[in-house]
Amino acid sequence: MTRVLGVLGLLVALYAGLACSDANAVDAEGLTKIANLQGRAGVITLGAALVIIAGGIDLSIGSVVACSAVLFGVLMERGCHPYLALPLVLAFGAAVGLVNGLLVTRLKLQPFLVTLCGMFVYRGAARLLAEAVSVSRVVQEKPRVHPEFAGAIQNLQFLLAGRDERGALVFPAQFVLLLLLAAVVGFFLHRTAYGRYWYAIGHNEQAAHYAGVNVNRHRVVVYVVCSALAAHRLRTVISGTSRSRGRHRHGVFDLRRAVDDVAPAAAAMRVPGGRPRPRTEHTGTTPPSK
Repeated sequence: MTRVLGVLGLLVALYAGLACSDANAVDAEGLTKIANLQGRAGVITLGAALVIIAGGIDLSIGSVVACSAVLFGVLMERGCHPYLALPLVLAFGAAVGLVNGLLVTRLKLQPFLVTLCGMFVYRGAARLLAEAVSVSRVVQEKPRVHPEFAGAIQNLQFLLAGRDERGALVFPAQFVLLLLLAAVVGFFLHRTAYGRYWYAIGHNEQAAHYAGVNVNRHRVVVYVVCSALAAHRLRTVISGTSRSRGRHRHGVFDLRRAVDDVAPAAAAMRVPGGRPRPRTEHTGTTPPSK
C-alpha cells in the first residue's frame, strides 16, 4: 500500500506541475488527450510487467507494436475486413510471444538475446511492409472501394481510439481499456494460484521448479500475453491522424516512438544471467519435469 500511495502522490505532483506550467493542459480536452496517451503506453506496460514478474525480459515489444500496426494496414489493403484483420493481428502478436517463449524455455537461450534479435527482425519486417501501405489509403480510400468497411472502421476508431466519425477525440478509450485490463491482471496476480506461481518463478525459478510449478509452460504463457498486448495497439492506423514523414513511415507508424514507449521499462528490467546460483541439496525426491 505504501508503494501505491507513493506512485499516486508522484502522479498528483506531476499533474500539479503540469497545471502550473500551462493552464490549458488541465482542461477537459487536454486531460482526455493525456489520459489516452497514458493508456496507450500503459497497456503495453502491463505485458512488460508480467514478463518482469516472471523473471524475464522482452526488448521486442516496440517492434511488435510497429509490425502489428503495419500488418493491419497491409491486411486492409488486401481487402481483409477490419473485424477479421484485428483478430489476425492479435494472433500474430501471440505467435511472436510463443516463438520467444519457446526459444527461451526449450532451447535455453537468454531472453535478452532472443528478444533483442526479435526486435531487429520485426523492425525490418515492419519497414518492408510499410513500403506497400499508407494510412490514407487504409482509412480514407479503402471505405470508398469497399463501402462495407466504412462502418467497421468507424466503430474501431471509436472503440480503440475514442474518436468519432470526424476524427475528434470523444473519450480516452485507451485509458478505459488500461483500467479494465489492469483490474483483470491485478485480480489474476493476487487472487489466483497461477499469479502466485508467476511471482514464485520470478523470485526463485529453481525453488518454484522443485515445488512442482511447470516453469516453462508459465513462462511461455507470459511471453504470449506480453506480445498480444503489444499487438493490440493499432491506434495509429485506426485513428488515421498520422502524417507521412519519410520513406519508411507513410503515416502508418513511428517506430522510434513505439520503441520509446517501452524503453524506460526495458532499462529498469533486471537482466537475468551473471548471478551466482544458490546451492541446493538433494532432498531425495525427484524434481518435476519441465
